[in-house]
Amino acid sequence: METRCVVPAMGTLLSIRAWGAAAVEAVREAVWEAHRLETLWSRFRPDSEVSRLMAQAGQWVPVAPETRQLLLSSLEMHELTGGAFDITLGGGAAGALEHSGGMFRLAPGAQLDLGGIGKGAAVARLIQLLQLRGVRAALVNFGESSIGVIGSPPTREAWRIGIRSPGGGSAATLELTAGSLSTSGDYEQTSAQYNHVVDPSTHRAADSNLRSATVLTADPVRAEALSTAMLVLGAAHGLALQATLGGFDTVLIDHDGHLTSTVGRRDRSLHSRV
Repeated sequence: METRCVVPAMGTLLSIRAWGAAAVEAVREAVWEAHRLETLWSRFRPDSEVSRLMAQAGQWVPVAPETRQLLLSSLEMHELTGGAFDITLGGGAAGALEHSGGMFRLAPGAQLDLGGIGKGAAVARLIQLLQLRGVRAALVNFGESSIGVIGSPPTREAWRIGIRSPGGGSAATLELTAGSLSTSGDYEQTSAQYNHVVDPSTHRAADSNLRSATVLTADPVRAEALSTAMLVLGAAHGLALQATLGGFDTVLIDHDGHLTSTVGRRDRSLHSRV
C-alpha cells in the first residue's frame, strides 16, 4: 500500500510517496526530520544555526554535525566549481567561512544562504531514513527541484520525472530507479526564500544563456550544488565542468528552448519533449 503526504517545508512543498510495511511511520519520521533540518539551516529563522553564524560573525561558533557536514560539502563544491557555487553573500566562501573541527567562523559583513544546497542535503537524509526503516520504494520531492528515489513504484519499472519547459508544460521526462535529480532555473515558482540563484562573480541574479540546468547523480547534495553552478556558468562552461568532474549527467535548456543532454546511463533514459 502506498503512503503519500504533501507538507510545507524549506520554503516549498515537500512530497513523499513510499511503499513498505513500515512506510506510514517512516514517512511521518521523514517529515519531522525535514522540519528539524529547516530549523537548523533556514536564514529566515532567527534561532537557526545559519542565523547564529551570521549574528556572531567574526567569532567561532559550534554547530550540529548535520550543519558541519553541509557547510564542509558547500566549501568543497565551491572549490570544485571554481567558485560558481557559493553559499556566502558579500564574500567568496573560501575566505568568508573558516572552519576548525566542529567550529565555524563567518567573516564580518558576509551572509550565508544554503538555498542552493540545503534541499539536496535534506533529500539525502530523508532517503537514508526511509531506507533504514525498510521502505523499498519511495520518491522524495522538494518543490519539483530536488528529488531522490528508492527503487521504482510497484506498477512501473522506473520513476518518470518531468523537467519543466520554460514555455510551460514538460520539456522532457527522465526515468530513474536510483539516485537523485536537481533542477535550477530562472523560472522556478518556489518561495522567494529558496529560489534565487546568484552569480557569485556579480552578486546579482544569474544571467547565463540557460533557462534551466538539471543534474542527475547518486548524491542529492552534489546534484543541487552542481545544478546551481551550471545555471550560473552557462552551457559551454557548464558542459566543460561536467567533462572535468564526471560522475553526473546533465540536461540543459537555453533561452531558445534548445535541450542539451548527456544522459545515457543504463538506469536513466530521457524522453525529450522540447
